[in-house]
Amino acid sequence: MVHVCLEEVDTNPRTKMQTKMKEEMPTVAAELGLRFHTGPKVKAKEDLKKLRKRLKTLQAQQQIVFAHGKGQRKSILQRAVEAVEQYLTRQKGYDDYNHSFGERSDSRTLIPMLKKLQGLGYTKPVADAGFESEENYTWCEENGK
Repeated sequence: MVHVCLEEVDTNPRTKMQTKMKEEMPTVAAELGLRFHTGPKVKAKEDLKKLRKRLKTLQAQQQIVFAHGKGQRKSILQRAVEAVEQYLTRQKGYDDYNHSFGERSDSRTLIPMLKKLQGLGYTKPVADAGFESEENYTWCEENGK
């Protein structure tokens, strides 16, 4: 049996969003003369909402009316507010999903599923990359799958 070692790349959308926010939000804030510092993770309910409030305050102080419609150029401030609101919306979606389904992922459901299928006579499992984990590989090897 030949095993190919691939560099592990995190494809989790929440992790990608965290990485993007950690890179993007401090730069956006700095362009507008604001500071944006977080801990190891950007917290939507604390960090992003606080930044959105500061951006909205800046909008009110400068009496900026956001552009809407075709042919209208958006200001840096408007793009910043929209980016923060987009991240908040995405985070809410993730939170709602986790509330409904828990922290399930394919990589944690393979073994229970294979045990159940084993009793039904299935012996050769086929799975996509979402089931890939060291634990699943080890279990399959130990159980002749």
